[in-house]
Amino acid sequence: VKDGNDINEIQKAIRKGKKELYKPTLIIVNTVIGYGSSNQGTNKVHGNPLGKEDGKNAKLSYGFDHEEFYVPEEVYDDFANTCIKRGKNRFNKWSRLLKEYEKAYPELAKELQRAINGEYSLDIEEITKKYVPGFNDATRNTSLELIQEAAKQNPTFMSGTADLACSTKTEIIGENSFSVENYDGRNLVFGIREFAMVAMMNGITLHTGIKVSAGGFLVFSDYFKAALRMAGLMELPIIIPLSHDSIAVGEDGPTHQPVEQLVMLRSIPNVQVLRPADAVETAASWKIAMESSKNPTAIILTRQNVATMEQTSCDGVSKGAYIVGKEVNKLDAIIIASGSEVSLAMEAKTILLNENIDVRVVSMPSMELFEKQDDSYKEMILPKNTRARLAIEMASDFGWHKYVGLDGKTMSVNTFGASAPADVVIENYGFTVNNVVKNIKEIL
Repeated sequence: VKDGNDINEIQKAIRKGKKELYKPTLIIVNTVIGYGSSNQGTNKVHGNPLGKEDGKNAKLSYGFDHEEFYVPEEVYDDFANTCIKRGKNRFNKWSRLLKEYEKAYPELAKELQRAINGEYSLDIEEITKKYVPGFNDATRNTSLELIQEAAKQNPTFMSGTADLACSTKTEIIGENSFSVENYDGRNLVFGIREFAMVAMMNGITLHTGIKVSAGGFLVFSDYFKAALRMAGLMELPIIIPLSHDSIAVGEDGPTHQPVEQLVMLRSIPNVQVLRPADAVETAASWKIAMESSKNPTAIILTRQNVATMEQTSCDGVSKGAYIVGKEVNKLDAIIIASGSEVSLAMEAKTILLNENIDVRVVSMPSMELFEKQDDSYKEMILPKNTRARLAIEMASDFGWHKYVGLDGKTMSVNTFGASAPADVVIENYGFTVNNVVKNIKEIL
């Protein structure tokens, strides 16, 4: 479009674009910034108001010679005869089509309406029966099982990844990839472009009718931050499972080992972040994500195996933090942990008790969900008079001081990672039972 002020040319280009059914259409509209202003063509009209006099000059250049805040009647008439009339006609046409569909396919019509309304659910009662204490697997693998369950229970659920589906474990097994040749495909292949992936997820969700999940490596969440921020702003309940959650990635080294990404995700308003400790907490995290109607959800997953603990619970995850290891006689100190580090805290608890130090272990899969609880629950989990506290998480300690206070400590990662086998990296960064015991003793 050579002249951005030629409405007919713009409409002509849009009509032409709509005729293309299989490819995106790019319309380039040539305009002058601040057209009509005495400062047109400069950055002065971008960051500052035109002012009363220059604003009037701009209006006059459009042929708009009216008093302030006046809308001519022909504008109202044009809107009523085009937009409103067109909208009513299209709505009535859709309503007739929907009624015919409801008559022919009543059950499918109900399913369609639930999808359009965003009424998604996930029953995890049956699948969690297999996650008995001692069940040992990476939470990314458990997440893959939950994706299959979500797909089975919700026919309009789709899943994808920014490449490496075999590593991030996001594929709906047995389903094809969505493409222009296959609209029935339920796997979304985005390519290696995290920002575009989340931006597309936002568009899919705004359209309604589809619950969409797509993920990648946690460390690369920086690339989609701006799009996730928009999801939080627009209250779009997209799901982002993120694997390879810590320095336990190992040989891939510091470029692939997330340090500050958890902090970034937790800092975005309206986004809920869940870092499950085992298979049970992973199932609960997926249930929360699937049934969320306004919150984007990031589920943070391990590459390494973690054993399912006897004390973890789905109800506890829904509250953001809960007690997985209660003190036996007296409360000497509290260890707060997330993800794979919860089992480390539990091992240390046993050793400390043998030395007559009685600690409570709190699993905190989600700071956001915990903050939504009332004060009485928060006090029950983290009593104010117990100031000896240790937080354990293989990531930046930024944000944890809110829970450990001035007298507490953190076991965290505030430098970049290193390239070595996972066990070697974990030990060298101090995430050992002996170090947990040592830290608790120092705090006390």
